[in-house]
Amino acid sequence: MDVDDIFDQTGQFGRYQIQQYLLLSVPILFSSYQTVAYIFTTGNPVYRCKVPECEDETKNIEFDKPWLSEALPFNSDGTLEQCLRYKPIISSYYSSNFTQQTHLNVCFPYSFNKEQNIQCDSWVFKGDENTIVTEFQIMCPENAWKVALVGSMNYLGFFIGNPVSGIFADRYGRKTVLAISCFIQSSIGLLRSVCPNYETYLALQFFGAFMCGAYNAGFVLGLEIVGPKKRVLGNAIICCFHSTGEAIVGLLMWVLKDWRLLSRFLFIPGLFSLIYLWIVPESIRWLIMKGKTEETLKIFNKMAKINKKELTLNFNNNSLQQSNNVKKDTKVTTVKEVPNEKGNVIFKLPSTSSSSITEIIKSKRLILRLGECALCWMVITMVFFGLSLSSVSVAGNKYFNFILTIAVELPGYMSTWLLMDVIKVGRRPSLSLSFLLTGLTCITFNFISGVPWAKFALFLLGKFSITFAFAVVYIHTAEMFPTEVRNSILGICSMSGHIGSMLAPQTTLLSSYVEPLLLWGLFSLLAGAISTQFPETLNTKLPDTVAEAEKIGT
Repeated sequence: MDVDDIFDQTGQFGRYQIQQYLLLSVPILFSSYQTVAYIFTTGNPVYRCKVPECEDETKNIEFDKPWLSEALPFNSDGTLEQCLRYKPIISSYYSSNFTQQTHLNVCFPYSFNKEQNIQCDSWVFKGDENTIVTEFQIMCPENAWKVALVGSMNYLGFFIGNPVSGIFADRYGRKTVLAISCFIQSSIGLLRSVCPNYETYLALQFFGAFMCGAYNAGFVLGLEIVGPKKRVLGNAIICCFHSTGEAIVGLLMWVLKDWRLLSRFLFIPGLFSLIYLWIVPESIRWLIMKGKTEETLKIFNKMAKINKKELTLNFNNNSLQQSNNVKKDTKVTTVKEVPNEKGNVIFKLPSTSSSSITEIIKSKRLILRLGECALCWMVITMVFFGLSLSSVSVAGNKYFNFILTIAVELPGYMSTWLLMDVIKVGRRPSLSLSFLLTGLTCITFNFISGVPWAKFALFLLGKFSITFAFAVVYIHTAEMFPTEVRNSILGICSMSGHIGSMLAPQTTLLSSYVEPLLLWGLFSLLAGAISTQFPETLNTKLPDTVAEAEKIGT
């Protein structure tokens, strides 16, 4: 009898699963902070050159002055040039005149040579927002790469950390990685709030992202405690927790307007995450693969009790071997019968299994599938995070735009459950169509002008559809690979995906040559074509072995 069949007896998504999901929501919220906080800590506020010849530093300097056009050049679009100013005319007469101007906080037309510009050496900022851009003085186009590098280093940390945490989670347990990585990531986030310079901030941004195992471990924990009919719902709920955390970041920065305070508010609560080592049970499937029979039995019995169900299935002596399809890729050396509270045999466990990443590599079908998954993840994360980054530069209040862009993720995630679980549309067409919609909206965005609301509506539709794709690819990937390496495979795919997220901040630097949304749209169409090669996993059991994974879709 298959392990999935036990959920028919214990309840596929009952009170027990609801309790566990509520517990998992907290570290998943914490894990989201590292993903997007840098968008606001590196925020580029509106600023202009300070004109010391006309502005008295001992007085409160206002951003808008009636004489700005006499001292500062304007761009062709009517905005102030941020890093250049007119060269002051120096003479004995004008020198005394400048003294008078500074005292009066005014400027006269004849004080500057409008034919010659000079670089600023100090600035005036509009508003009271404090970011690393203002504090570490990394303004102007020549420093734009430093701002973009923060995002790339953040995703480089994810790129390296995801497969490492996946391997640790498969070896030492999901909840261990969940608790420890969340604690260390929060500690690094708190250290970041007191860093003295840009270089230290950049290093801590990388190491904070490197300790990124909480989300994947929490995702797999949530996936493996629900029955097969409720996997998509469970996935949607977890993703909604993550999006809620991202919205919290935008809301807090809207209120606090200070990157140091933001980091402290976000990461101090995560220091208590080690408690999860005691309050969250380990993944049932992981325990089964590791032969931890007593702990597995306790969880099943507790699940049945809280869900007000009764375990009535009797497993024969060959039940686990049948459920796991033990063939060439699984070696059973010892077997242990696991009874329920009434003494009935529930399942039988193998002590060892040779399924590993090596077995995946040896399988032509699975290694090709893994490569296709990696490409799709790369495109999804590039577009997903690229749109999130771009939301703060769309016309209007950047905090509200960001929160609205994140809020549209919630119906995006829940619609995966509605479409795939309620309406019963398959994983493969859901993923392909969401890529197609993303591509069309991103491309169309570039051909609309003069109608801001229409452009923003297309922007939100693109974020909705790529969010849908993100939710589908998570569940689809997990369903296409065996239990023992499932967390490792998600780690590898996440690593590949974060190549795309590392590229997302850099593509915005190409905006003077090509529109980023046009690139993202074309890549989305390409990924949609690739996703048509995936096998359909609707209503299939989670594969426990390489042989079972290979048979999916055949």
